[in-house]
Amino acid sequence: CHGGDSKDTLVTIHGLPASFESNTSYNLSITVESSVAEHEENHQGGFRLTVTGDGIVAFENTSQSQFLNDGWTHQNNGTYQRMWNFTWTSSETSTDPVEFIVHGNAVNGNELSSGDLWNSFGQAIGHVDNPLTPVQPVFVMCLVQVTYLVTISDS
Repeated sequence: CHGGDSKDTLVTIHGLPASFESNTSYNLSITVESSVAEHEENHQGGFRLTVTGDGIVAFENTSQSQFLNDGWTHQNNGTYQRMWNFTWTSSETSTDPVEFIVHGNAVNGNELSSGDLWNSFGQAIGHVDNPLTPVQPVFVMCLVQVTYLVTISDS
């Protein structure tokens, strides 16, 4: 794994609406901001995104991202940055809430886990016609790290 979870690393999905319309596309970006220095010629970061609920996710650059084990993650050539753009298109028929969880890491490019930091972000959004306030996602940093390791070892 890459170092430990840290408040010095901020992971965000920019562009998520407060509520969503049916059959609408939203341009979103995963960003990782960190105290870990970026080195232009080395690996800088990575992510793991899961979306629970209906809709379609399409990453802008498919050579830098992939669908793997029920979620999206970076590919090796997608680690030379700390921002990844994607589009989420909501379902035509479902008004159920949708939950987005992303785990992001900031790496220092030394090819080791030492000096790397990660954190997570989660948000649930409801449909405009579904007035129920969705429960925001809850996750535990240490369990997320273990789950991520198991996922990688299974592939």
